[in-house]
Amino acid sequence: KMQMSQDPRAVEQIDKEELLRGIDMVLNADTTKRGKSFINGIAVAMQMIYPGIAQMEGQGLNIDRKALINELKKSFKSNDSVDINQLQTMQMNLQGMMQRATAAKGAKNDKEGKKYLEEQMKKDKGFKKTASGIAYKVLKQGAGENFNDSATVDVTYVGKHIDGKEFDNSQGKPVPFNLKMTVPGFREIISNMKPGEKVIAIIPGALAYGEQGNPQGGIGPNETLVFEIT
Repeated sequence: KMQMSQDPRAVEQIDKEELLRGIDMVLNADTTKRGKSFINGIAVAMQMIYPGIAQMEGQGLNIDRKALINELKKSFKSNDSVDINQLQTMQMNLQGMMQRATAAKGAKNDKEGKKYLEEQMKKDKGFKKTASGIAYKVLKQGAGENFNDSATVDVTYVGKHIDGKEFDNSQGKPVPFNLKMTVPGFREIISNMKPGEKVIAIIPGALAYGEQGNPQGGIGPNETLVFEIT
């Protein structure tokens, strides 16, 4: 289960058939003629694909693999062998491409998130906005004192993308959160709630998982998130 912490520990299930298919593909590669350099190429490619490229594509980032290969080729000189400096240049080029792709997706997510937030506030006058930019609507009033921002609070919640798709759900059961360990927007909104209170909160990406997103949780860079919180 993905939680709203700064350092989530998502548990990933491994598909046995896909695991064996991947092992089979590598073990049946023709290494007798190609040798150690070919094996090194496979190792480098696997490091690039997972978790890097695979997670980024899972977030909706567009990674042009043909362009990536062309960039890697440019990293090498015209001779047949490759030295350590060229490998380092290749890795730097790869990182640069991924950073550019992340930045482009982050800018798109930020723009779409701001538009969504403003549209919701126009459609539903029950929404209010905090000074930091979180939009929220109280669905049920609570009673008692507000939580402080370092409390451990039992929270029932549903988390959604702005397209309405769920990325997490406590399944109607309270989950304890140490607010000091949560993302800023989640901490802010809960610290301004009272016990028993229920709200819908639209949290901008900068107050959620920021520029890097949360690949394990399927959350892209600067992605605005919608929570129903009790």
